[in-house]
Amino acid sequence: MELTGYELLMEKGINEAGDEFINLGKAGREYVITEVLRQEGDQATTAHVQALATQLEQRVLTLSEVSDRMELIAELDQLPLSTFSSLQEVKRERVAEALIQEKEWTGLFSLERKITQISNAIDREERENYEKENVIDLPDGKASTTIDLRFHSID
Repeated sequence: MELTGYELLMEKGINEAGDEFINLGKAGREYVITEVLRQEGDQATTAHVQALATQLEQRVLTLSEVSDRMELIAELDQLPLSTFSSLQEVKRERVAEALIQEKEWTGLFSLERKITQISNAIDREERENYEKENVIDLPDGKASTTIDLRFHSID
């Protein structure tokens, strides 16, 4: 079976472009290969892959210097972060605010993981708040709840 140009460059990138490319995570690697092929076409080499991977990681690291929520959202929107791009606006703002406070990522993959952690924490907090307002503990230890059909998760 003949490998496509994409598959061949991906394989060569994994084998030759070094840890920085590998550590981008699957989405980051796919983004780099797609971009390199778009920019370089048939002339694409692992050197191009390595250069773009380095550039992408540097861009991610400079995000820790951003202190404006809307600016950070705009920057995150330009990166291959499927978790972030799938969030609704209100949650994106909360995640961005938390990222500005925490600044604990070392690259694209760890940033994606951090976004997932923050998003899950927001979900937990909202679920707990909803239960506090709508669940009643009865004297016999059983729980009773009211059902609010208007509630929608922010995901």
